[in-house]
Amino acid sequence: MPANKRLVAWKLTYGLARQAHAAHFPGRRFGSDIGMLFVLGAMIATHNEGLVASVSNVAHYVDMPRETTRRMLRELERLGIAARTGDTYAPSGNTDIGYAEKMARFIKETTKGL
Repeated sequence: MPANKRLVAWKLTYGLARQAHAAHFPGRRFGSDIGMLFVLGAMIATHNEGLVASVSNVAHYVDMPRETTRRMLRELERLGIAARTGDTYAPSGNTDIGYAEKMARFIKETTKGL
């Protein structure tokens, strides 16, 4: 992959993760929450794909140990970002989903000229 495309790929990856973090974890440090951000994304994706967002399914999705995933899901629940019913997790509805338009603009701007 040419250097400019590699740079764009990393700018997209990092920029989109930063925007999602700001929307879901306002006032918190990005670096400290990166693992939890990916667990949140996996929980949302699993739930939206119609699968049971259990600790096992989310852990498999992000390729993390179950215990690490369980701790992160519990923290997401504590923060009010995830809701738990029995062994299943789902988005709580307390997060900002309006960032999708901002992310779409970021993608257009970052990939301009490729």
